[in-house]
Amino acid sequence: MPKPTLLLFTDNFPYGFGEPFLETEISVLAIHFDRVFVIPHRRSGIARTLPTTENITLIDDLWQTYHALTSSRLQHMSVPLTEAHFYGELIRHPAMLKSGKMLKSMLTFFTQVRAIRLWISRFLEDNHIDPQTTLIYTYWMNGITFGVTSLLQQTENWRVISRVHGYDLYHHRHTGHYMPLWQANITALDKIFVISQHGRDYLHNHARRNDHVHLSYLGTIDHNQRNVLSTDGVFRVVSCSSLSAVKRIDRLIDGLAHFATQHPKRIIEWTHLGSGVLEEPLKSQAQAILPNNASYHFKGQLSNQEIYTFYATHPVDVFALVSESEGLSVATMEAQSFGIPLIATDVGGMSEIVNDRTGRLLPAQPTTKDIADALVFISDHTSIEELRDNSREYWEKNFNAVANYDAFVKELLSTMIK
Repeated sequence: MPKPTLLLFTDNFPYGFGEPFLETEISVLAIHFDRVFVIPHRRSGIARTLPTTENITLIDDLWQTYHALTSSRLQHMSVPLTEAHFYGELIRHPAMLKSGKMLKSMLTFFTQVRAIRLWISRFLEDNHIDPQTTLIYTYWMNGITFGVTSLLQQTENWRVISRVHGYDLYHHRHTGHYMPLWQANITALDKIFVISQHGRDYLHNHARRNDHVHLSYLGTIDHNQRNVLSTDGVFRVVSCSSLSAVKRIDRLIDGLAHFATQHPKRIIEWTHLGSGVLEEPLKSQAQAILPNNASYHFKGQLSNQEIYTFYATHPVDVFALVSESEGLSVATMEAQSFGIPLIATDVGGMSEIVNDRTGRLLPAQPTTKDIADALVFISDHTSIEELRDNSREYWEKNFNAVANYDAFVKELLSTMIK
């Protein structure tokens, strides 16, 4: 069978710093598909370089259709009024009439639906896309997904699959637990790929249809380098995330302060990789409460390669993540691939990467003492080299990108047999 064509719909990739996991996955996709069209519906930030293979094409005009629909407030607000499903959503979820956040979620969803419907027919015709040899892959389950399935699957034998992560999966991450047409999206897809067993269990417990749900871990590439342990008496903690409320970096700072205060003779150095809207308040917090034996560094937004270089050239004793919600953090995979022990909260699928063999799993709502105790567990570990070896071996077994994405592509290709 000749290689099929792949239409990959992203949020913003390759623009900006988001969706970094696709930087690895797309190289594998390019090997197995004849043509790969990368189609973001937004464009924010500078474009990253895509792999230099002739069969990867960035389609740069869907975002223009989406932007046109949001160019004025009146036009944007009128978008859902022509969608029949909108009125059903109002009937099923009347609370949204009293919630600005629920209305905004609904408005974003139906704007995505309208944008893809206005755009896709011409694209398919201009690029001679044959439904019999084409797979449509939405990286997030959202309005783009619903727009594609509701339009194309009515008339042609299109195959549409989607990944789901965290924000597009878990209702508790949304005001009023409202996710527009969530059940309809799930039902219409040919296959759904969840990034954690926790996510798979969630779909089995909450989705009306779940016979097409598959577990497919994300992964990171092997740089064939190991991070080194600090040998100068400094205990070095690293975190890597956006500086947003859901990441709870303020709570990590509280835990670091408690740890440093309880162990005044220890020297602690905390480095954060990443930026965000809370950067200045968090810097102020760190300045105000960290004692003299604890220092801090905010490195700002880094590319994937810059993060890898940091791990390869700087001692790191533990990686910490105390998020309120996660799917299964790729940032922890990246650290683990270098043999760094992990501390993380038991949210989403994090228990699938963090355990007593690879670090210390915190409660979902950790106290300051919980975080400090976890830092003590790592800093005083009697077999720290063994713990670091375990962390690396666990990554090799579960989160190696080559193995995971090869298995994922096989599942994609099997979707073409229908």
